[in-house]
Amino acid sequence: MPFQEVTYQFNEKKSAFERLDYPVEMNTANALKWAGFPSKDITINAARRWGFNEFNIPLPHFLDLYMEHLVAPFFVFQVVCLFLWSLDDYWYYSVFTLFMLMIFEGVMCKQRQNNVLMMRSMRRPACTLLAYRNKNWVVVSSELIFPGDIISITADAAIPVEQQHSPASNGEATVEEGKVVPCDILLLRGNCVVNEAMLTGESIPKMKECIDNSMAAVLDEHGTHTNIMRSSKWSRHILLGGTQLQQHSVSQYDDPITALMPVTGIPPPPDRGCIGLVIRTGFATTQGELMRKILFATEGVAANTSETFVFIAILVCFAIVAATVVLRAGIYDERRNKFRLVLHCIMIITSVVPPELPMELSLAVTNSLAALAKQMIYCTEPFRITLAGKLNVICFDKTGTLTKDEMNLKGIVAAQDIRLLSGSWIAPEGAVDTTTMATQSLSADMYAPDVTTELVQCVMGTCQDLVVKLPQQSAQNGALPMPLVLGDPMEVTAFQHSGFQFQPKLQDHPQIPGKKVATVALVHPQLHWQALTIQRFAFSSDMKRSSVIVELRQPLTPPSSSSSVAATTLAGGKYSAVQYIFCKGAPEVLHQHGLFLPSSLPPTYTAVYQQHMRAGKRVIALAYRRLPTSSVTHATSLQQLAIMPRAEAEKDLLFAGFLVFDSDVKADSKGVIKELHYAQQQVKMITGDSVYTAASVAKKLTIVSSKKPIYVLTTIDAHEDKAKTAAASTSSKKTNSKSKDAAAKTSKEGEEDDTEEEEQTVICEEEQSKKHVSGHLVWRKIETTTAAGSGEAGGKKKKRKDGGQESAVSTPASTPTVPVTALAAVHANERHRQAEDVDFVLANVSQLVTDGSSLSVTGPSLELLQAQHPRDFGRVLQQLAPHVAIFARVSPMQKERVVLALNETGRFYTMMCGDGTNDVGALKAAHVGVSIVNNPQLEKKVEQQSASSNGGSSSSSSSSGNTVKDRAARALLELQAQEQDPSIVKLGDASIASPFTTKRTSVDSVLAILRQGRCTLVTSIQVYKVLALNCLSSAFMMSALYLRGLKHGDMQMTASGIVIAALFFFLSQAKPLLDVSSHAPPSSVFAPAVYLSIIGQFVVHLLSMAVTVYLCDRITTNAATTGDLNVSFATSLLSLLNPSVMDQSLKQTQHHLQPYSAPDSRFTPNLINTTMFILMTWMQANNFAVNYRGPPFMESLTSHIYLQRSLIAVYVTMLIVVGGQFEPFNDFLQLVQLPGEQQFQAHFVLILVVNLAACFGIERLCRRLE
Repeated sequence: MPFQEVTYQFNEKKSAFERLDYPVEMNTANALKWAGFPSKDITINAARRWGFNEFNIPLPHFLDLYMEHLVAPFFVFQVVCLFLWSLDDYWYYSVFTLFMLMIFEGVMCKQRQNNVLMMRSMRRPACTLLAYRNKNWVVVSSELIFPGDIISITADAAIPVEQQHSPASNGEATVEEGKVVPCDILLLRGNCVVNEAMLTGESIPKMKECIDNSMAAVLDEHGTHTNIMRSSKWSRHILLGGTQLQQHSVSQYDDPITALMPVTGIPPPPDRGCIGLVIRTGFATTQGELMRKILFATEGVAANTSETFVFIAILVCFAIVAATVVLRAGIYDERRNKFRLVLHCIMIITSVVPPELPMELSLAVTNSLAALAKQMIYCTEPFRITLAGKLNVICFDKTGTLTKDEMNLKGIVAAQDIRLLSGSWIAPEGAVDTTTMATQSLSADMYAPDVTTELVQCVMGTCQDLVVKLPQQSAQNGALPMPLVLGDPMEVTAFQHSGFQFQPKLQDHPQIPGKKVATVALVHPQLHWQALTIQRFAFSSDMKRSSVIVELRQPLTPPSSSSSVAATTLAGGKYSAVQYIFCKGAPEVLHQHGLFLPSSLPPTYTAVYQQHMRAGKRVIALAYRRLPTSSVTHATSLQQLAIMPRAEAEKDLLFAGFLVFDSDVKADSKGVIKELHYAQQQVKMITGDSVYTAASVAKKLTIVSSKKPIYVLTTIDAHEDKAKTAAASTSSKKTNSKSKDAAAKTSKEGEEDDTEEEEQTVICEEEQSKKHVSGHLVWRKIETTTAAGSGEAGGKKKKRKDGGQESAVSTPASTPTVPVTALAAVHANERHRQAEDVDFVLANVSQLVTDGSSLSVTGPSLELLQAQHPRDFGRVLQQLAPHVAIFARVSPMQKERVVLALNETGRFYTMMCGDGTNDVGALKAAHVGVSIVNNPQLEKKVEQQSASSNGGSSSSSSSSGNTVKDRAARALLELQAQEQDPSIVKLGDASIASPFTTKRTSVDSVLAILRQGRCTLVTSIQVYKVLALNCLSSAFMMSALYLRGLKHGDMQMTASGIVIAALFFFLSQAKPLLDVSSHAPPSSVFAPAVYLSIIGQFVVHLLSMAVTVYLCDRITTNAATTGDLNVSFATSLLSLLNPSVMDQSLKQTQHHLQPYSAPDSRFTPNLINTTMFILMTWMQANNFAVNYRGPPFMESLTSHIYLQRSLIAVYVTMLIVVGGQFEPFNDFLQLVQLPGEQQFQAHFVLILVVNLAACFGIERLCRRLE
């Protein structure tokens, strides 16, 4: 059964409908042994179960959509209500309201049509591909593939270069455009390069790799089936439908031995494409989910649906009370028509559900969507806009969000330099005595990147996950243009300084004789090296490292400078070769996980990298190991290395050095953080970088105080406390047992002798040992510096000899501010308790931040905390997270866990702002997730324009962005840059990463969403307040009139409906102020300040109606009794809901002064219904004017021209009506002339003025309660 493009099936066991399941639950073994559909019958069954792989989005006819809206339950309810109003002779009012409803439904239908047209334009075109069915490769349409199919998918890069530019190609799909992936596919063979910008918003192409049996230990959790679409470990092996496949390669096809798949024996496809398993198709794919979200977003425009129902239910209760009074009084009146009586009671009840309710609630959100879109911010979940107005915690990623995505290589700390290759076949071992590194001190001085050692160059050039775009131009004079290198900015920067290049070359097509295809070779022109990648272990956010097994090749006869290295290598025959594993990653991770050979680590290892991290730098550790020479053949050795497990490869590594990167802070990040602090927002940083780097950047951006210390949750050795306890016990035995004072003194000196505490510690340690958990958590103070200890790399160059060859290095520009040798002694004992350490006690966390100190927690500390509290870790994190300002070295799963913990406290509304796929979990977990689409090209262009506008001063450009004016100017420059060159941003407006996607590179989008969210929230609350006051006042006024046999005229109701509709429309057009207020708006209509204001203003309205009835009763009774009867105010107040109180006092009067009419008679204008209409219209205008919020969340009423002028027009019109200066207008509205005796007009005007002043005072008084 399909619903909103999702198919449901009935589960007989559960007696409920469930979403149709797809083959996403699997493990590595099951995926690799699947050989496709073995027969045609199974293929047909799959087609019946899952349907075609297509986005069947028919364009509905406008009339069909319109009829669908007209039969909607709420619309039918409103039509029935209008029918009831028409039965009471309200024809004009019913026709006008029905016309307004039909116009609104027509606009909604047109919007749905536009959404469908946009979705149809996003559909991927059908194409032909190869599917492995019944043990044969067959050509099928992409629309006829089903979950479980084995298919071959290729990219345009596989087409021969000459064929791409031949006239027959007609200039069709190019490499830049790529081929769209038809569905969600699990790669079983081959590697791909895809651009996922359409879905995730990340413009950097991604490398996708196939799975194999060696990955089972990593991918399969405890050997069970895993939902591969929800596991981050499998994401690298899945092609998402809708992404662009730019390149593919399958190295196994070149060798007949490896051409067949190992388990299934599937032969290579004729097109030599990558082999994949189809797992989801159609709207079940990731792209389909995004399209469904956008397609049906209009149904969720109105926010706070549950709150709306509760609010309306309360109003209905008040209306029922008013209707009950009318019903009770009318039942015993024999003159009343029972049908009319019931009709009036139903009209009173339904009056609290006005027909324009959907329009009123959705206008503010719809206008906010349009306002954000003008600022290049797009939202796929409109209901989250009001949630943005309730935010009080803002979480940021660091790299690419607060800092620029572009990384600058500041320098290199080289540990050693060796000769990786020699003139002989095998490089001599022992070029460097690694056993001496543990006794040598490593300096923190940096060398310039362009004069680094050969070893560091090899690690930078080969240990990378870059994407190479093959050249499109045909070869000229035998030479191809250099390919474009894309990837992570840090890896791109390191590769550019490595001396390696991706050199293009032509080789014979494996299938088409005489044709050439373009390939690339990784070469080092200066050293005449060529690097062959044997196996790559991709970067993992959990492991925080990447590595690669390479073979370095060098011709035995060095070529001349004019010849091609690649050509010499291919044609020379003999070359020297040696295999290495190169690794890079987080310094502390490589050390703590025991990947280094202990003898290769210098004693100052930790001190050096932490010194640079304290200066805000990002430090990457480099490691290597030469792989032993095998006795088998060279080809067999390469095959063995290609399947070597990662755990075996990444062991006994030798330390090579550090790469020190720096990423400049974005121009407006500091200004945005300051404004968020002013807006009383808790600002937190959640990053995968080091805690020292994060702390330095946090201080620079004022996320934490630069004058107060930062405490980081650190793990120390647990056995240390046990040893101290044992020492205390031994000391107490040797101490005189009679000397209790001495024992107490020993206890004060830190020697624990409390038996109960000692037993508790031993029990705790035994439990931890059972869970293989070791460590004790303490808070430790960390220090950061504003400048690198070693300064910028530079200075004079000098020559040094190492291994018999001279290599150029540079001396440091400055010396460390703190000697590394002095820091080494501190860091050598970092796993031991220090004097200033504070034990981690959950109940005392808040005491650490009372003096302004900031707290930081690392990912390893969270892991230990979870191991120590396996059952209540969520509760522990809920108590800890609100006090922590920095979460560093956290994995994507931990990011999501932290955000969820903040949400689960019930006290916070969170926003997560980040970029990249590592933040997707946290972005979706937050109440408001903002995905920033980084584009370095756009950012550079804006900076250049900003610098030119500042007179070419780079310093002024870098410091700009700290004021609202600077950020507004920068946003204008970004808009202009994209208008001038739309190709700068080629991404979809929305992404699956988060509800909000911004094409602006600035974090100023956070302020824009916060401002618009607060404005929308306040507008929604205004609508609720105005709606409540209008409905309550109308219900009680209608009941008072019906009790007297009176009612409003048809023209009166129509005019009132027009005025209210116009005022609601203008109210929703309010714009937010540019400055963010330090005062937060009320988060709900049920906030005390809101409902107390509603109650207070309603009481004022009720009293105003009672006083008005009192004045009218005085006029009518005096006219009937020649002034002898005095009517008290209390009597008029009672007669408001019980007219029998006045029955005995009233006589026949003049027609227009008659207070009552015959029961159920036709409308006749008189004094009471005239004054009640004027009073009602005045009170409705007051409800808009008084409850309009204005500053500090939105523009003031004086600045809102349309609303201001409309309210003035209503007030002036009502005063003219009271004075009777324009009698034709009174006749048009079916009003009588107000009497002039007894100063009735003056008293009535005074009631109107007092009503406005009293409501204004109550509203301002209640606002003080917020």
